[in-house]
Amino acid sequence: MATRPSKQRPSLRPRKEPVQKRSQVTVDAIVEAAARVFVKEGYANSTTNRIAELAGVSVGSLYEYFPNKASLLAALVERQTEIMARVMRERLAAVQGRPLKEIVATIARAVIEAHYQNVDLNRLLIAGMPRVALWRRIEQVSFSLAEQIRGALAHLIADPVRLEHAAFTAETVVEGLLQRTILFAHRLPGYRLEEEMSGVLMGYLEPLAAVRA
Repeated sequence: MATRPSKQRPSLRPRKEPVQKRSQVTVDAIVEAAARVFVKEGYANSTTNRIAELAGVSVGSLYEYFPNKASLLAALVERQTEIMARVMRERLAAVQGRPLKEIVATIARAVIEAHYQNVDLNRLLIAGMPRVALWRRIEQVSFSLAEQIRGALAHLIADPVRLEHAAFTAETVVEGLLQRTILFAHRLPGYRLEEEMSGVLMGYLEPLAAVRA
């Protein structure tokens, strides 16, 4: 009996990495064009031909770096995770040793700033994450963000295991609330994300900080 050939998952990796400045400019233009086309036309309706046209390159040049649309979506997810990590690192570095309320407010503002710079694109990326299956990279970023939160809370929570768990829980709550708000808050006009997020974090973290105090 003949066996049915397995359906291969499309590659998410770039074909090659840019090594020259001109190549990096080309890649950046392609990724930015993909962001604009995905937002305007939707992922399903977008084509690599349209993305190449908007980027001002040939479709052959696009395929030198990206084998398919999924790899472009993956590149945009990667870009967003880098933005998120940078913003959180900068903001939390400025509140080391500060009171819990200030740290919580900083976390809430940082994640909102990072995601709402281009909320339409981020809505598409959140919805498309299962398609690109970047779970290993997302795991790395999540634990990196949790580590940053852990550092900001270290002077408030004495027990190292409790601190580690609290940082992971805080990162998970923040990311989950943020993503669902971006996807669904249009059903809740006037929803105050920063206040809600800060309230949830304070309610969870304040009793833990009080133990040390």
